[in-house]
Amino acid sequence: GQKMLFTGSNPQSADTSVHKLRVKDLLSMLTQEYSKTPGAVVLFGGLEQGCAQFNQESSFYYFTGINEPGAVAVFNLNGKSTLYVPNHGATRAAWVHTPVPLIQANAKKLGFDIVTTLGQPLPGYQLYPFSDLKYYDALTADLNSLINSGGKIFTLMPHNASEYVEQRWMIERLNTVVPNLKSSCIDISEFAALMRRKKDMGEIEKMYKAVEI
Repeated sequence: GQKMLFTGSNPQSADTSVHKLRVKDLLSMLTQEYSKTPGAVVLFGGLEQGCAQFNQESSFYYFTGINEPGAVAVFNLNGKSTLYVPNHGATRAAWVHTPVPLIQANAKKLGFDIVTTLGQPLPGYQLYPFSDLKYYDALTADLNSLINSGGKIFTLMPHNASEYVEQRWMIERLNTVVPNLKSSCIDISEFAALMRRKKDMGEIEKMYKAVEI
C-alpha cells in the first residue's frame, strides 16, 4: 500500500507553492513504493487543437500550474526538476498562456530548477500532434541519458482505452527515437488519482465559488 503524505495548502499561498507541495508528495510516495529505483516523473502538457480554446491536460496542470501548450515537466527522484518549453523564439510572444515568462530567470518562481527549450526552433507558433520529433530533441537526449543509466520513467500510462490519451500518445511517438522508452515506463496514474481525490482548502474554496456562480 501507499502511505499518503498530503501536506495540504494555504488558500492564500502562491499557486507555485501549492504545486511544489504536490510534487513533493508524489515523489515521496514513489520513493516509498519503488525504493532505490532511480528515475524521473515525466508529464506532458496538452497540445492546441485547431481553433478550439486550449485546455491544459488536467494532471499536468495539477502538478505544475503551467498552462502553456506543449510543455513537458521532468521531476527527477533525486530532486532536480526541469521544465521544457517549445522553442518558439519570438514567434509566440503574444500567444503565451502564462503571465510569467517561461525562461530560466523565472525558474524558481515557476517551481523548477531549470527552464529550457524542448528541442530545435519551431517555424511557427505551436506544436502539432505530428510535429517533427526534432522539436523534442533536447528532451529525448535527456531521456536517453536517464534510461541508459538505468533510470525509470514514471508517467501517466494506464492500461485502458480512455485515459491520458495525449500523455500516452507522446510516449508512443518518442519511443520511436528513444530506444526502450516505453519498456522503461512505470504507470503512476493511480498515485495521481489518489492525490486528486483529496481536495485541499484552496480547491474546496474554488469549488464553493463555482457553485455560487
